Amino acid sequence: MIRLSVALLLLLPLVAAAQNSNTEKKPTIDPRTISVVLTDGSSMKVLLAEETIELQTPHGKLTFPIADIVKIEFAYRAAEEVSLAIEKMIDDLGSTDFKVREVAMAGLLEKKEKCYAALVRAVRQQSDLEMRQRLEQLIERLKQDIPEERLNVRTQDYIYTADSKIAGKLAVKQFKISSAQFGKLELKLSDIQDLKLASAAPELPDDDLKNVQQDPGNMQAYTGQIGKSFAFRVTGNGSYCYGTDVYTTDSPLATAAVHMGLLKQGETGVLICTMLASPPSFTSSTRNGITSSNWSQYPAAYTLRKPRTSQPR
Repeated sequence: MIRLSVALLLLLPLVAAAQNSNTEKKPTIDPRTISVVLTDGSSMKVLLAEETIELQTPHGKLTFPIADIVKIEFAYRAAEEVSLAIEKMIDDLGSTDFKVREVAMAGLLEKKEKCYAALVRAVRQQSDLEMRQRLEQLIERLKQDIPEERLNVRTQDYIYTADSKIAGKLAVKQFKISSAQFGKLELKLSDIQDLKLASAAPELPDDDLKNVQQDPGNMQAYTGQIGKSFAFRVTGNGSYCYGTDVYTTDSPLATAAVHMGLLKQGETGVLICTMLASPPSFTSSTRNGITSSNWSQYPAAYTLRKPRTSQPR
């Protein structure tokens, strides 16, 4: 018995060493590691030097620690010189010189989807009927020549955490990054399409899905339940809605779902609807074949998202 005990004591350091060796072999992920998808379709992994990221929202500026972020979706950002050139060509559409107008129209068509959002904004702001018609002609040409998904560029940045999706505008123009191959760099936001934290935990199932309800039409009856989430089975159907990503409570869920790209026309799926306090105003946009409308502050609002786990439809 004594000899067995001594043998076990002699083996303990070897067992501990083996355990430590196994532990050391396990790969670790630097929490600063990000996977970046660039606007040209390429991707890369780098280290993010930022400790926090600020997002300007209609409700004020929010600061997110990097550790809390799951991923970021970026609004379309044209390089400054491209934006200035597009604005100049739009102004030239109002010129009294026919040749200047023709050059401007050809130049805008060459920019393709890069000028689409600027043209849509210009139409909304334009009071001159002739100028408005030229802008609308250009928009129709682009719609005919370019797939819809390429025209529906993001106008806001989205920060995802484990339990939320926040829309706004990032307060910086570039991120500080580093890589083993290239050292320290600055990555322009205009070059980024999506960013994901490599260490982000997988999304968890939604408790909200325990009680899936039929589509109530709109959320007027839920006005007093700010902050609460509900699961509805919705069939996409375009008619009208007010807002972009955040909608007035009288906006049909079926239309908002198509406008957000969560469902296609006639497609049925389970969506999570979260009640929100109304922003100061609701902005219009054209997405997925639906043009939403502007509206002023409303008694309440809502937003939609897909469940974080696949569910039978």
